[in-house]
Amino acid sequence: MIWEIDEGQKRIEGLDEAGRPDPAYAAALGLRPAPLGRRALASIIELSLYALLQLPYWLVALPSLVRLATGALQPYGLATHPDLVWMIVATAVSFVLSTAFVIVQIVLHGRRGVTLGKAFTGIRSIHVATLERPGIKRSLGRALLLYAFFLVPIVGPALVFCSVWFDSEKRGRSWLDKAARTWFVDVRDGLDPYHEKKMRIARKTVQAEPEAAKAPLPSLATPAEAAAAAYRPGARTSSGVVGAARPQAPGAPQIGLASSASGPTPTHTVPGMPAGGARLGGYRPGELSGSAPARSAPRPSAPEAPEPQQPAAPRYAPPITGGIVDSVPGRTPAQPVAHVAPIDEQTIIEPDLEHGPDAGLDDAGEIDDRTVRRIEVAEPEEDLEATRARPSSRAAVATLAFDTGDRFAITGAALIGRNPAPSAGEVVDHLLPIADDTRSISKTHLLLTASPLAAVDRASTNGSSVVRGGAETPLEPGRAFPLQPGDVVRFGDRSLTVEAAS
Repeated sequence: MIWEIDEGQKRIEGLDEAGRPDPAYAAALGLRPAPLGRRALASIIELSLYALLQLPYWLVALPSLVRLATGALQPYGLATHPDLVWMIVATAVSFVLSTAFVIVQIVLHGRRGVTLGKAFTGIRSIHVATLERPGIKRSLGRALLLYAFFLVPIVGPALVFCSVWFDSEKRGRSWLDKAARTWFVDVRDGLDPYHEKKMRIARKTVQAEPEAAKAPLPSLATPAEAAAAAYRPGARTSSGVVGAARPQAPGAPQIGLASSASGPTPTHTVPGMPAGGARLGGYRPGELSGSAPARSAPRPSAPEAPEPQQPAAPRYAPPITGGIVDSVPGRTPAQPVAHVAPIDEQTIIEPDLEHGPDAGLDDAGEIDDRTVRRIEVAEPEEDLEATRARPSSRAAVATLAFDTGDRFAITGAALIGRNPAPSAGEVVDHLLPIADDTRSISKTHLLLTASPLAAVDRASTNGSSVVRGGAETPLEPGRAFPLQPGDVVRFGDRSLTVEAAS
């Protein structure tokens, strides 16, 4: 029996050798410091709301209290003041509303990393080490420390605001942030740390090692110049059916088919994230202090030399029984004379493209019958038109507009994934493999049915969802979700838009 011991310690990623938060790790994830202008705007909004809640107290009770403090009003006069009840009510209302506002701010800051002003300006607060929510205790401690600074009017708040320029890490952290171990980040231009899916993918991305580029193997295929001059049947089309594919324009994008060498070079950023987001293999512990060895660029791996093939041993062939002498030792067997059919109107001469357009012509320019390949034309009564392959007569149900710009019209069920494959007994019309360097898409991730038009998640790792009218609905694995034109289907870090069939 094997016993596993749970040490109860959570492993924190992104710490340097001394256990301090490494700014290089946060930058590799795609986290951006909140701009000072927006932080100041958020503070002004919150102070304005607090002042609005204090307005009843300032207008009704504060003037009488000022007169009492200056001696213009005696205590007995205050007790017999006709507006004493209204002063008490105004003071109580302002106190209750202000206290509720402060409590809501502290709770939102601790549990969601956001306050009312920061939600409006696109700023979130996180724990500087774990890059997660700060917690109620840190949020409460930060609020008490801020209140202590405000006891010194003007000077205290000014010192707190100007302390962001003294941050040695250049992340805009004030004295309050360093005391509470918090950090304000920008979720408009950077990664949102409260988006669990994107954060998980970003962490995996920065720790992954980029694969070494492989040198291209020598091709044994027909050169492109010769292939473009003649028609050749295709192998597997985008619908997953083996058959004759129509010639396609060079460089045209095709869904589900391998891209040519002239296609765009894949980037090392996470799809669906802002520009300059998480970098593939962009962080290793110790890079901040310089103790980590320099990262060497991946070198292309040379193709392995093919092993020499040993000649196959001669196999024993049983003698042919039947009284026919197949060959005589010491003599070259005579080649049988092939019967050459005469060239008539029912014979189509197909030129030999392998030896050039002039192959099969003698010196006089006549056709040499020994080098002509023939294709016999069927008789009219064999109904040649009935045996030709015809395109599918089914109309397209919808058009899928992928986030890469590719478009695909589906006429039946379609499987989408890195390498989709139907299960045993399942019949689909289209197999749409999607290139995904970050592996956020499962091999068989999503099924789109045609009748009715619906999306079914195939128990994928990162899940699927449908965005309709700004609201995102996660898909339950194995349950069909009806689709309509305009819906956006998200699978992994990729997405497609359902459009009406043209």
